[in-house]
Amino acid sequence: MIEEPVVETEVSRSERRYTELGMISIFCGILGFVLLVLMFIPGIVFLTFFVLMLGILAIIFGALAYWGMKKDSLGLTGFSLGVLLVIVWFLIFAYLSVGRIL
Repeated sequence: MIEEPVVETEVSRSERRYTELGMISIFCGILGFVLLVLMFIPGIVFLTFFVLMLGILAIIFGALAYWGMKKDSLGLTGFSLGVLLVIVWFLIFAYLSVGRIL
């Protein structure tokens, strides 16, 4: 039997878009945690801004992927990573700020 090639329709493209948003949010979350660890190397303090921005991007892309047209589990995971990254960033920033004051 000869199988006919699968033709992408507009619906399959939109479904794939949400999956890509979920993958982007996971990528931003994981890269943010890697940069969070690298942030403690002396001389690489400028990474703190990128860590916060990657966390916010992971939250945005994860929310779009999960609460969009299709409930994408990658989007929920990326959203959770982004929220966790922002919380950890704020905790570290607050701890380092209080340590400098005292």
